[in-house]
Amino acid sequence: MPSTEVREVIPEFKDEIDLRDLLDTLIRRKSAVLACLLVCFSVVALYTFTVTPQFKAKGVLKVSAQSDNLTKFESIESTALKTMEFQQTQVKLLQSEQLASRVIARMDLTNNPLFNRDAKDTSGEAQAQGLFDTLKTFIRPEEAKDTMSLLNEEAQTQIIVDQSLARFQKLFTVSPVRNSELIEVSFSAVSPALAAEITNTLMDEFINMHMDSKLKSSSDAGKFLEKQIEAAKIKLEKSELELQAFAKKIGIV
Repeated sequence: MPSTEVREVIPEFKDEIDLRDLLDTLIRRKSAVLACLLVCFSVVALYTFTVTPQFKAKGVLKVSAQSDNLTKFESIESTALKTMEFQQTQVKLLQSEQLASRVIARMDLTNNPLFNRDAKDTSGEAQAQGLFDTLKTFIRPEEAKDTMSLLNEEAQTQIIVDQSLARFQKLFTVSPVRNSELIEVSFSAVSPALAAEITNTLMDEFINMHMDSKLKSSSDAGKFLEKQIEAAKIKLEKSELELQAFAKKIGIV
């Protein structure tokens, strides 16, 4: 019998998109498309009006655990470990309340509207606020004032300081730069000038804090040496008296 070969014909599909069909689909579903666009526009508009614009100022600090006098026979692993540990220590110091308190006290931030809502802006620089932040200032303001008025002046001051510290640490970030001895610090504020001033002051106070720590260590070491010298003098005087008594006893003097 003669062989027969059957071939199946596969219809060809076009991968091209027909713009006319797509346009017809959009026209048929124009209500859904318009609703989606309206929702997206409303969300963006709401976000724009409710969020306070923020400006971020950045600074970079170099910290090094190595002294000027290089020692011999120090392994690379040991040096790298010391550098990593020292960098983590400096990051914790930058995030500490001690440093934040120094910056707040130096710049008198407890009387700044960004940290204390009851404070008046005397800088003359207008600070932009979002709609949400503006509305929050009208929510039970009298109740908060009545609560504060019941406390004494010392308690009120402590509450303001604690609130300023919490606000400061919320706006302040520390980021160690990987594989380096650099630490990046940044502060966000509604005023670019204030953000830059706080960042510069913070780095300055960080250096001053290290210097104060070294001075305190030197002062403590000096006091310790003074006590040791005084004790040595007393011991020497006692030894001289014993020597004189012994000399008299044996008739030398």
